[in-house]
Amino acid sequence: MGKNEQLKAQTEQAAGDRFIEEYNKENNSQFVFKKKGERPALVYSDNSNIIGVEVTIAYYNENDAKGSWDIARGKTSSNSSGLLVNPDEQLAQHINKDIKAKCTKHYDFPYPIILLVATRPALTQDEQDFQDNVLPHIKLPDDIPYCEIYLYLSLPPQHHFYRLYP
Repeated sequence: MGKNEQLKAQTEQAAGDRFIEEYNKENNSQFVFKKKGERPALVYSDNSNIIGVEVTIAYYNENDAKGSWDIARGKTSSNSSGLLVNPDEQLAQHINKDIKAKCTKHYDFPYPIILLVATRPALTQDEQDFQDNVLPHIKLPDDIPYCEIYLYLSLPPQHHFYRLYP
């Protein structure tokens, strides 16, 4: 596994682990990380049950994604995302695009799979701003192969989860 793939896997697992902590609290369960997979990316078990967690990370646009990953790799990003027009709308569109793309994938996994969409929007002021200006614009496709879909909003030091489906 190359350095970029390793960084992506670490980022996905960090998001998945934080999500599972909250999922366990909400569902009175005790899932723990079992292994990394291909599809889904992460597998968790609570001794009698297994769930998969597929993770995607949403950005404002492709330039934002490239710049964020350059910074994570320790590179100086020469690719500035520049001026964003309607950043909340762009983020919602990117989240919709990511969900739609993930929903076209087929999984050879005999257990339930949860889709986790993680985002850390630098221009979002607070959770209320996100709820008012991004969440109402998220549209789910008709065909969803996941048992649940969650959105993970990281606004350090706070983290929020929204159940999008069902």
